[in-house]
Amino acid sequence: MTVKKIKKMIMLQDIKNSTRKSGDFGEGIAKKWLEEEWEIIDVSSQDKSFFDQDELKKSGAKRPDFVSIFDDNDDNQKVILWDAKFHNVENNSFKLTVEEICKYRKLRELFSEKMECEVSDVHIIFMIFPKSDDGNQMYLAHLTEFKHGTETVLNGEPAKEIILKDVNCYDTSLIQREELEKLLS
Repeated sequence: MTVKKIKKMIMLQDIKNSTRKSGDFGEGIAKKWLEEEWEIIDVSSQDKSFFDQDELKKSGAKRPDFVSIFDDNDDNQKVILWDAKFHNVENNSFKLTVEEICKYRKLRELFSEKMECEVSDVHIIFMIFPKSDDGNQMYLAHLTEFKHGTETVLNGEPAKEIILKDVNCYDTSLIQREELEKLLS
């Protein structure tokens, strides 16, 4: 086993054991994928005036990781608020607490007010990276899927569960780990 492979194994183990690094890992993979596919604003590295923490907290909303703004075929402005999740996924099941789902709904309303657009033109997309795949696969899921999700419990709190669909699964193994390690350092 090479030193590089050992370092990678240690990095992945550290990420799996740390909530903050886990989020950084998911955001790093998401950013690399999004930059190839979309024009994005990286909210975590931008001036936070648009997503003022106090305003978000007061309104009960949650900050996204990335934002994409584009015009559809009818020249209507559409917005995607992306949030990366590096989670344990069992049996293609993804869970969020009801409280967190409500925070994302509030974010959608707040963003539509700020952008002066219809709430229906603001979409929240979760980029879910199963920890078991070390970030080599990504599922996309829309916030509205939780409307019909199954009631369950997550960490002792009421939650909703959705089943991730293979048609919304993407291979992210083409992203170079060396590039990702630079993002995390």
